[in-house]
Amino acid sequence: MYEDEKYSCRYPLILRERETIPAKIPSLLPDETASNADATDDGATGTFTLFDVKESLWPFPTDRKIKELRVFQLLPKFPSHQAHVPPVGHDFAGNARLYLGSVPVEEDGSAYFTAPARKPLYFQAVDEEGRAVQTMLSEVYLQPGENRGCVGCHEQQQTTFANSEKRVAAALRTPSALKPGPDDSRPFSFPRLIQPILDKNCVECHSGKEDAPEPALVGDQEGAFSVSYNQLRPYLRWYQWTSPSIHDVVSLPGECGADMSPIAAIIDDEVHADAVKLSDEDRQTLYLWLDANVPFYGVYDPDEQARQHNGEKIDLPRLQ
Repeated sequence: MYEDEKYSCRYPLILRERETIPAKIPSLLPDETASNADATDDGATGTFTLFDVKESLWPFPTDRKIKELRVFQLLPKFPSHQAHVPPVGHDFAGNARLYLGSVPVEEDGSAYFTAPARKPLYFQAVDEEGRAVQTMLSEVYLQPGENRGCVGCHEQQQTTFANSEKRVAAALRTPSALKPGPDDSRPFSFPRLIQPILDKNCVECHSGKEDAPEPALVGDQEGAFSVSYNQLRPYLRWYQWTSPSIHDVVSLPGECGADMSPIAAIIDDEVHADAVKLSDEDRQTLYLWLDANVPFYGVYDPDEQARQHNGEKIDLPRLQ
C-alpha cells in the first residue's frame, strides 16, 4: 500500500484517540509517577533504586568490589528495520548506543539515581578497575517522574528482598546525578574515541608497514570500518544473539567485554607492559568501549555513519 526508498514501512500502526475510562472505574494499578510530572517535557527524568547489586542469580566474583553502575541508552533502529543493515560494528545485528554516565554504588551494594525518562536504558555493574562485572542484555524505561526499584543485578525473580530494619544506604541521600563519560561515547565513535588511543600508544610499532608486527592499528579507512578496527577483531569479544562471541542469550558475572577480550590482557603482558604506558584515562576509556560491545558506529543512518567514518563528531541532540 505504501513504500519509501529510505524509511522502513514494515510495521505500520493504525492510531486512534484512546477512549476515556469512566471516573467510577478505579485503576487497578497505582500511579508511580510524580503528580507534577510533565509528560511533554523532553528533559523529563525519573529515579531508580537498586537495593543490592550483589543479589544475583549467579554469584558475583568475591574478589571484585562493585564501585559504580554505568548507564547506557540504546538508539532506535532507523531508517531501515533490517537487522545488521547497516552494521554498527562486529556484533551481528547490534544496537547503536550511547553512554549516559555512571553513578556510585554504596558499600552495601545499593544505588539511587536520576535517569532520563522515555529512553531504553541498560546498566552495568563496574568494579574498582573500571571493568564491567555484569551487564544487562535487556532494557528498562522510566516515565516522567516515575520511581522504580530493583532487588539486584539479575536477581532471582522467584524471590523478594528480605525485610530488614536496616535501610539501604543510597536511599538515605538525594539521588545521584549521572557522571558523564568520554565525549565521543555520546554516541560511540571508534575513530574519535579509540583510534586516538591507538595512535598515541600503539601505531609507532603497529604501523602497518611491511616489517611491522601485526595487527596493523592505523586508522585508515577500510571498507565499512577502518584498518585497525578490522584487524583488532580476533582480539575482541562481544555479546550477540547468534554465533556468540561470549554468550548469545545470557550474561554471566565476570564474563563481560573487558574480561573476555584478549586485548585487555595483551596491553599488560611482558611484551607490552613496559612499551605501552596507558594513562588511567585511556585505560578506562578502553575498558568502557570493550564493555559496550566494541562498537565502531554510534548511529544507523548512512549519512551519519559516513560522517563518523570520516572522523567527524555527531552531536547528541541529532539523535533525540
